Amino acid sequence: MALSLFVSGICGIFLIVSTFLVEIKILRILASSTLNGYAIGALNTYIFANEYWQKSLSEYTLEDIGNAVVALNIYCTVLIILSNISKLDTLVIKSLQFKIRSAHKSTYIYLTYLGLFISTIQIYLIVSGQAIFNAASSITKSTENNSNLTNFDIYLSVGYFLCNLAPFLIGILMGWSSSKQNIYAVKNYPLYFMCFSCFLWLLIAGRRDILFGAISVFIGFIISNCNYKSIISRQFLSIKKVCVISLVILLVWFGFNFFAYLRFYSYTYYKTVDTTLISYLLDAFSSYLDILTDPSKQEKLKIFNELVEQNLSTRTFVFGFLVTSVHVVTRIGALMGQDFISNLLVSSPSNFFIDKTTVIAGENLYNYFYNLSLPDIANSYITSAFLDFSWIGLLIYPLVIYLIYNFLTKITIDSNLILLYITLISSLLQNSLNGAESTTITFFVNCRQFLLFYLITYLSKVLFFKTK
Repeated sequence: MALSLFVSGICGIFLIVSTFLVEIKILRILASSTLNGYAIGALNTYIFANEYWQKSLSEYTLEDIGNAVVALNIYCTVLIILSNISKLDTLVIKSLQFKIRSAHKSTYIYLTYLGLFISTIQIYLIVSGQAIFNAASSITKSTENNSNLTNFDIYLSVGYFLCNLAPFLIGILMGWSSSKQNIYAVKNYPLYFMCFSCFLWLLIAGRRDILFGAISVFIGFIISNCNYKSIISRQFLSIKKVCVISLVILLVWFGFNFFAYLRFYSYTYYKTVDTTLISYLLDAFSSYLDILTDPSKQEKLKIFNELVEQNLSTRTFVFGFLVTSVHVVTRIGALMGQDFISNLLVSSPSNFFIDKTTVIAGENLYNYFYNLSLPDIANSYITSAFLDFSWIGLLIYPLVIYLIYNFLTKITIDSNLILLYITLISSLLQNSLNGAESTTITFFVNCRQFLLFYLITYLSKVLFFKTK
């Protein structure tokens, strides 16, 4: 079984390499992230936390595990086939490249102002304590007293959508400003501020967000700076760019470790101290530097590193819930679309059509229907697909994703607005990079937010001014 997961992981790595060296296609990114997330994540647990692997899968048969591996490969194969059929995602990326190369300086300045506006929102949400602090997700003291989280859901939802646009926009601006085709001189100081606020935003969001944010910056840089094949050229691998890439890798490594420290630090600090989010971050950072630099606290640092390794070896085991999904559907039956409909209702923009508090969705639906007692389910598109329609769901869900992606891409191309091109690709990347853990609800919410942004942008163009 481990060997089959290893082969799947190799295929996933090959998909990633082909995606960046040959042609960037969104559905292929979704397929590779799903395949790698499940296969390599499971192998990581099998090698470094074998006892946890054995305990998690002890109640399932080899047939359940084998069927889960087969389901994973069928789902990703369908995505790859649909990716090869679709031409629109390649067209929207090439159209964005053409727009960048032919745009005026005013367009670059306009996007820079947008980036600064997003950075301001990020800083405001962090300072005001309205940012979702995943490192202290088990500590509810701060969120219980924060009435703004319930009173201004609409504004926060739009704010989060814009904030999540930041990494890809930064990559676009970085590549644009350093490209030889950029014939106008620009200052990089706004970009430095945007990078700082974006890193701070991703730091409190989670380890996955840090990694996927860095990848989004990298993809944006590739799109705006060079053709696909020039990624391996001497022009791309200049000393300056290698240094920047090394710095990004260092920041990702620091972000991973510091976020883990924030999570453990919250258990000893956040429970007993009523403080603002920014004060907590500063105190945690000071404490983290202290254990890194103080020789007398090396034992504490060693214990912390062991806890991080243990956490990483078990948290990557999203494959376990896929096996659970195959097991319960085989013995009890599928939900027959209940999950899809409930997720669609929950992600609706308001309570105008239905009271969303009455809708049972996600893990609550699974626990209720299958009589499970799982507090933290690693749900994703593939598990939703199998739980909803069994084996046929592995065809239905990728097809639905494909049709929605094509619709959003088509209306974006028809709009001919560079801002919508950037927003669309960023939204699709958010849905695709975390294929192993991104839920259907998140997918629908991102699509809803993009459609709202599309409507506002397009109406602004028609009624007030013509956006380049």
